[in-house]
Amino acid sequence: MTTFNGLQVIRFAPRHVWNLEMKWGVVKHDVAKFFNFFSIVDRVKEFDTMFENLVEKALLLYLNKINSNFTYLHCWQIL
Repeated sequence: MTTFNGLQVIRFAPRHVWNLEMKWGVVKHDVAKFFNFFSIVDRVKEFDTMFENLVEKALLLYLNKINSNFTYLHCWQIL
């Protein structure tokens, strides 16, 4: 084990490129779906709707249509 700032760090085995490509494919797919739902909500918004409310509505729309929570909001915010 290695230490970092006095804490023990567990080293994990390196991941194969195809593992990362598969995970990126899942993230990209789900983010694209959420983006579509956000676009729908954004097109029909009222003039004074706050951005956070649009995101909440898009999350609810995603949940209702896909039947699962959107777990890559942090990725969507970056992309």
